[in-house]
Amino acid sequence: MLNGSGTDGQAANAAGAFETLGFAIDEVATYSESPVGRTTVFFGPGGEAAARRVARHITGGAALKLDPDVDTGSVVLVTGRDFTTVHDQPAPEGSPEDLLITTTTTLGETSSTGSTTTTTTAPEAVGYGTGEPPPGVSCG
Repeated sequence: MLNGSGTDGQAANAAGAFETLGFAIDEVATYSESPVGRTTVFFGPGGEAAARRVARHITGGAALKLDPDVDTGSVVLVTGRDFTTVHDQPAPEGSPEDLLITTTTTLGETSSTGSTTTTTTAPEAVGYGTGEPPPGVSCG
């Protein structure tokens, strides 16, 4: 559990909430690349289901991102500036909250400029969602 928002105590509070739900927390620390805008759950090979399980407890969902440095069976949650609360029940599959979870499952290829290309997949949102509307969309 890493604090990527810069908000004091955020990772510790989230860790406490997840421990109450039965999740095992190995470490609580500050993310070295703070601040992070979108809460992200990093997972290792074969760990997407575990990452999704964690993300379904987060208000507003989270980005899921493959990271080969994460051990099999483990996930690393980095809270972002968008992080607010942890639900005691996971968002139902297909619910508006569940549809806010996005997944990056490819590591990409390194180009001649040294940048990494990734592919992100996200289901089409149906219904409402919390947070700011997408660019060019107004809610009223």
